[in-house]
Amino acid sequence: MPETRRKWARALVVAGVLLAGVRSFAAGEPEAYRVRFLGVPERRLERELRAVSEAEALRRVPPPSPSFLLLRGKDDVPRLLEILRSDGYFAARVDVRQVGGDGRRRLVFDVAAGPRYKIGRVEAQSDPVRPPSARELEIPSGTPARAAYVLEAEQ
Repeated sequence: MPETRRKWARALVVAGVLLAGVRSFAAGEPEAYRVRFLGVPERRLERELRAVSEAEALRRVPPPSPSFLLLRGKDDVPRLLEILRSDGYFAARVDVRQVGGDGRRRLVFDVAAGPRYKIGRVEAQSDPVRPPSARELEIPSGTPARAAYVLEAEQ
């Protein structure tokens, strides 16, 4: 019996949070918060990070509390790291923080991309079939270690 009550209580909390967000959005409130990405080494990469960020997508839907805003940001961190790593930034770190007060809240992602890993020398050995060379794979030495290059070479 107590387990059923807990489930109902959780469901009511979730419904209240969702309704609070929908009510604020329907009321036509201005942008609830802004999202900033600091330390991103390239604009193209920042656009990719924004594209996968749920906090960015939901910025016009005010969260019910500041702690929920921070949770939105923390939920984004694994997705942001995946994008950074797929672009060759394997040692990247992302921290999230909230700054500002009512009406001027910002969710800030502090990106420490670290070094961009590059492909060194590509060498493959196989017997009796001769594997393609690095030149044939079109992966020149010094190319950023982006996931897309590696996946294309596998084709």
